[in-house]
Amino acid sequence: MRINLKQNIERRINDSKETFYPLDGNWESTSIGGCQSVNLPFLEKKVNPQAVASNLKLYQAQCEGGDGAQCTNLGIVYFTGIGVSKNYSQAVTYLQKGCELGDGLGCAQLGLLYEKGKGVATDYQKAEELYKKGCQLKDGVACTRLANLYRAGDKVGTISPEKLAELYRKGCSLGYGVACTNLGLLYFRGEGVPKDPEKTLDFYRKGCQLGDPRGCTYAETLEF
Repeated sequence: MRINLKQNIERRINDSKETFYPLDGNWESTSIGGCQSVNLPFLEKKVNPQAVASNLKLYQAQCEGGDGAQCTNLGIVYFTGIGVSKNYSQAVTYLQKGCELGDGLGCAQLGLLYEKGKGVATDYQKAEELYKKGCQLKDGVACTRLANLYRAGDKVGTISPEKLAELYRKGCSLGYGVACTNLGLLYFRGEGVPKDPEKTLDFYRKGCQLGDPRGCTYAETLEF
């Protein structure tokens, strides 16, 4: 029977720790609680590290058999050290294979490693390339990280506010809550879209529904 590790991995990325965007419009990367962190998708608490370790060869076989999503999951396992020893080199190898096999999240995660210099030398252009590919593969995380990369302004240049809004809109439409919240922030500030309190609240609420805690906080602030 085929065991799919993907069923046990939570695709939600904690971008509130990776890159935090406060309501006041400060879009710069910020540490939370004094800790800088780079977060790949969290494994659900119910995942048993021993189970991951004992089934590792099966997961690897599925990856070698062309399952791109499983390759991505293995990259995440090696990055996080759940059931295996942390190995950034292995993480990069599996994420690259996942991306090459058409898994958009694999591209998004590999792009993050290049952006942050984890397991590879920092390369913003490579990160941009990978985020673009992941976004084209309809991964909302990749679209959002591409927008964040442009929004930083000092890594690969900038794009127009209108195009930035479209990237967040695409990420949101693909079910990534962080993108919805960030789009709400654009409506709040009138950047690339007209100022619109109703749409601001709508996108904050959608971000909240899709698992971004900032969306919940911001919505409650406007509703107060």
